[in-house]
Amino acid sequence: MKMKITTYDGKNYIMDECIGKGGMSKVYAGRSVADGRAVAVKMLTDSKRGDALFEAKRQLLGEMRILEALKDKGVKGVPRLLGKGDSFYVMEYIKGRTFGKKELDAKKTIELGTALCDILTSLHEGFPRVLYLDLKPSNVMLGQSGEICLIDFGTARILSGYNDGDVADSANGAGTKGYAAPEQYGGLVSESMQTDIYLLGRTLDAVIKEDRMDGFIVDELKKVIERCTDVRKSARYCSCREVKAALLSCEKNAAKRKRFIAAGLIVGFILFVLSAVFILMFFMGKISAIYGIISVLLGRLIWNSDKIMGEAGILFGKKSEDGKMPEKPWLFLDIVKTCDTIDF
Repeated sequence: MKMKITTYDGKNYIMDECIGKGGMSKVYAGRSVADGRAVAVKMLTDSKRGDALFEAKRQLLGEMRILEALKDKGVKGVPRLLGKGDSFYVMEYIKGRTFGKKELDAKKTIELGTALCDILTSLHEGFPRVLYLDLKPSNVMLGQSGEICLIDFGTARILSGYNDGDVADSANGAGTKGYAAPEQYGGLVSESMQTDIYLLGRTLDAVIKEDRMDGFIVDELKKVIERCTDVRKSARYCSCREVKAALLSCEKNAAKRKRFIAAGLIVGFILFVLSAVFILMFFMGKISAIYGIISVLLGRLIWNSDKIMGEAGILFGKKSEDGKMPEKPWLFLDIVKTCDTIDF
């Protein structure tokens, strides 16, 4: 499909094939008639009627106003608006791909998280202050040169204090199921920067894959994600700057845990060896004493075989047949003397 379109400021573009679509619109690849530059065109689908068409136009108009407000602010990671028309707008074309689930290791997930924190910080702290409100892997683009960019500002909101249009509403219910924060489903709690922080945590949790090699880093990263996705807004991080600092400390904290556990294992092994040595020395001492006694007894008994019964009686405290202790008690004295020289 090739179709020529003209923006309000008179610039002409040629629309080509569809490269993406959502519930209310489609995105087409295109090029500028003037210089052949590649562009992307987002246009409402022609299937909407009645209230659905009105809502789709309102959302597209809000998206165009946000991109217009951010166009000259130097916000990185946001596509630049090139022109607007009736039910469509033209933006710069970002060549790359979106992210899928469970495709990044812990270190790459941290890199993605810090890049998203930088983009969200620019949106939250700039003028106007913008809430993105639909962060998920399929809305994050990885450019060919490695840059990270957010696409689809259809549910974004401008915070109060900006006078250009009436986009500063905070209509609840925006976002994507499985990623949206609890406050986006309605209720008394309004959307805020902590809503984007919740979405950031859910996005990082979706792209990270379990890796035993990075187990310690994964554990630290999970702690950050758990705080980001706490159902209580007050328990989440206060800003994306704080989230970025926590992400950057994951590797350092993991290294500390590794060193602590390694030191514990070494100390435990040393204590085990020392205990084994002490136990062995104790039992070897006892065995040596018993062996010495038995050796002396056997030696004396063998050399004095004719007096075995008598000397055995001396040893065990028995008397001879005439009721007297046998003469020559030197065997008993030698045994006592020998036992006195043995350490127990």
